[in-house]
Amino acid sequence: EAGTRKSFNASGEALDFDTMFEKLLEYKAQYGHPNVPVKYSDDLQLGSWVSGLRTKKKAYDKDPEVAMMDLDEEGWSLENKEDGQNNINQNQKYLNPERIQRLESIGFAWSMAKPKAKPKSWDERLVQLQEWYAEHGTWKVPRATSLGEWLHNQRTLYAKKDTKFMANKAPRLEEIGYMFNVKENSSVSWDDRFQQLVEYLREHGNFDVPWPGVEEENPNPTEADKERYRFYKWVARLHNEYRAFEKGTHSKLNAERVEKLLAINFEFRGPKNRGRPSTSNL
Repeated sequence: EAGTRKSFNASGEALDFDTMFEKLLEYKAQYGHPNVPVKYSDDLQLGSWVSGLRTKKKAYDKDPEVAMMDLDEEGWSLENKEDGQNNINQNQKYLNPERIQRLESIGFAWSMAKPKAKPKSWDERLVQLQEWYAEHGTWKVPRATSLGEWLHNQRTLYAKKDTKFMANKAPRLEEIGYMFNVKENSSVSWDDRFQQLVEYLREHGNFDVPWPGVEEENPNPTEADKERYRFYKWVARLHNEYRAFEKGTHSKLNAERVEKLLAINFEFRGPKNRGRPSTSNL
């Protein structure tokens, strides 16, 4: 079917670079950037072609001569097919310096992986807490956010009467008006968890939330371990909730929540992949 192949159209002919580049420009005009998702439902062929370009660029960086060879449908070099030399996979459609320059000139990204965010310092978190209060009028920060987790850790140190914390950090929190004797907001809403998922994507570039091993592998988990486990389970349950949503049965997902997840390119896993997350995106 059209759109399911990565380097060839429905008739088996090699995709023309200029034709696909024009489609890429149309995508950019519509969405403001040329970085098409691999599973772009409106044009699967374009998404696969773009993915193939990134794979091919890796080959080009290693060996430009091999990377610029044209390939037939089975991934054989058209120059060496008779000799039985299968050079590279058909997904790696050829590139050359001129095409690379054209792609880069429109802002095409050769890697979709996002660099991990640099951990914020204690002082930066303090400023962030002040900004939160100024915007929301409360010191209660959802535990599911990174700021909420940081604040929870500060409260834990306060409860333990940690010597260094009580001498250096607690007074600074109290100076900005924070009160340790107010009960912490422990409830975590769906929107809180969604924001936590967005932050995880920003920091790690994927949705591969690791198995925390709280139960059998760690018999004495800390509160932080338990929170990581709760987040892991929430992400894992999204797939079951989505299947229930599609069937029209009871689900914690609704059309609005599904749309929010799809907007950040979250991929729902099918029944055959149930269980712990694999190395691919959840």
